Amino acid sequence: MKQLLDSYRWIAAGVAFVVLATTVLQAAGTGTVKGSVSYSGSPVVGAKVRLASASNSSYDATALTDKEGLFTFADAPLGGVNVRVYDVQEKVVATAKGVLQSEGQVINLTIVVAP
Repeated sequence: MKQLLDSYRWIAAGVAFVVLATTVLQAAGTGTVKGSVSYSGSPVVGAKVRLASASNSSYDATALTDKEGLFTFADAPLGGVNVRVYDVQEKVVATAKGVLQSEGQVINLTIVVAP
């Protein structure tokens, strides 16, 4: 019987931890990462851009640049962000970093692909 009660206590503690962690993550806040990708002064159209969060390892988002070489990631977690640009062979051709410091902040990254 004591062993069963101990098991229930561990389960209750685990549930409490999950609820607390979810609340903290929701309260952490988000911002927007915008940017442009260019090569030799011209916009790169249709490039795959991937955003990873330094503060939330489960956050990973992908976008394609538009006809002006622009991309946007709304609702990115606050903290450091790492952006990678890929070519058609899925090779990283450029990177950028930024920091979202406050709820609702918008940062703009200018990424130039080297020749």
